[in-house]
Amino acid sequence: MANTFKNATVVAASKDVDNYLYTTPAGTTSIAHAVFISNTGDETIQADLKLYDASAATTSSIVTNAPILPGGTFVLDKPLNLEAADTIVVQPNISGSTEAIASILEIT
Repeated sequence: MANTFKNATVVAASKDVDNYLYTTPAGTTSIAHAVFISNTGDETIQADLKLYDASAATTSSIVTNAPILPGGTFVLDKPLNLEAADTIVVQPNISGSTEAIASILEIT
């Protein structure tokens, strides 16, 4: 089994829609060690962080409407275990002010 560390990034260009941060490739399991959501704008944003579980065909909220001040960052420092096709999703309430990074370990 090969282990590969990766960083997944997204600039959330759209508000109130799912912005896909990371999707686990087929034939792979992954561990998201941390997720960072940053506010690069001039006003407070609210962001949702969600996990789509492909095997169960369900989406679950990890955090809802997390307030992030201008220049601030929300940090999820607990691991998320992901199977093939599982997806980490960021959804801000303001366009163009949200960037997200996930630290991922892929196991193939």
